[in-house]
Amino acid sequence: MILRDLINGKPRYSDFLGSPERITTHILADRLQRMEAARLFTRSPYQERPVRYAYELTEIGRGLHPTLQE
Repeated sequence: MILRDLINGKPRYSDFLGSPERITTHILADRLQRMEAARLFTRSPYQERPVRYAYELTEIGRGLHPTLQE
């Protein structure tokens, strides 16, 4: 779901929460942390107070696009 949303141009935490799958916040936060550790995407702040991040696929993450299409 997260990779699909990133590929479809939804780069923010709130975008992921708004997905039809209705993932809970604690599961989403855990998945984002694990996926970032796996280098599937990077994150950068787009707002300072409170700090909020936008996510961008890395080459590794973009490489999963064909698999997701299947």
